[in-house]
Amino acid sequence: MMVDLIWIVAAYAAAACCVRWWSARKGGAGEKESHFVLVAGNHQMQIEGYVRALRHFAWRTGREVGITIVLEPSSVDDTGKIASLLASRTDGGVGVVRGWSSSVEKGGQAGGAAMERLPLGIPPQRRLVWVNLSNEEHLRLLPR
Repeated sequence: MMVDLIWIVAAYAAAACCVRWWSARKGGAGEKESHFVLVAGNHQMQIEGYVRALRHFAWRTGREVGITIVLEPSSVDDTGKIASLLASRTDGGVGVVRGWSSSVEKGGQAGGAAMERLPLGIPPQRRLVWVNLSNEEHLRLLPR
């Protein structure tokens, strides 16, 4: 009876080690930490949902996810106020940048020139993902 219990515990420990090894190998060091830059204008109805979805993804997968909301000039909605409230929470991990010119087109991965013009303070080991919330193709970059 005791030998069976030891075999069960040993099998469980071996399985846990294999899963941990596989997930570390699959994810890779660069995939563990991502920083999402959400370019928002008139998105007062969706911005909190996007931030919550990214936080839930980070919690579910165990990955570190940074979030910066870049506010495009907009005077007809409360996206800026909502983003400021999300950033003011102590558990948030959300940054807000105002007054960014939307004349620079951003793709899925940011280039060095765009990074230099935007004061995000993102560590270099993080994978940077630009998501323009007005662009359907960019929305596909958000994790599900």
